[in-house]
This record gives sequence, structure tokens and C-alpha cells, in this order.
Amino acid sequence: MQRDGNLVMYPMQYAAGVDTVYWNTGTYTAGYNVSLNLDTDGKLCLLNATAFNIRTLNVRQTVFDQDTACNCPLGFDFIDPGQENLDCKQKSSVDDCVSTNYTILELESIMGI
Repeated sequence: MQRDGNLVMYPMQYAAGVDTVYWNTGTYTAGYNVSLNLDTDGKLCLLNATAFNIRTLNVRQTVFDQDTACNCPLGFDFIDPGQENLDCKQKSSVDDCVSTNYTILELESIMGI
């Protein structure tokens, strides 16, 4: 939760900033003392300092007849690009290395100082 009342999700491995945000509630004008709460119906809500519900987060909304599009966060790719609704995986395995300019060596018995 930011100080301005906007709940924002940033990728951990990237510097925080507008260009790296991949999800936010858009409640940046809500002010201080906004809190994330679970109501009695099991819905996530953002409440302001007077306990007024400024946004319910997990209400599904239908946008006419359009299909939803899944996206992976920065640093992640789809497990199966043909089935984007399955899951995402982090881009960190040796299989993801495209360039042949790298040599990967396994080091044994390495101890930290």
C-alpha cells in the first residue's frame, strides 16, 4: 500500500516506478490510512480512515462479450504459450539462454565468507 492510498504490485527484481508496475487499484487519490481488509463475505476491500469502502478488489466484472487476456509479470513467460491461462514461469533457467556466448560451469565446494 502506498502512502497515497494506491495498492500497487511491483516485480521484486525491478526498480519501483511507473514503467514497472503491472497492477494497481487506481486509488491514488484516497489519501493516508487506507487499509486492505477482508469483509464478512470474503471480499477484499480498501477502506479509508473512516472505514468507508473505497474499492472492492475481487468482484468479477464482465466487459460485454470480450475475452479476457492473460499477461505474465515482467521477468516471467507463459509455461505454455498456446494455453496462456495455465500459469507463468520466471525467466531464470539455463534453457532460457538464447545466446551461445555463455559458458556455464558447475562449481563445487564453494563457501561464503
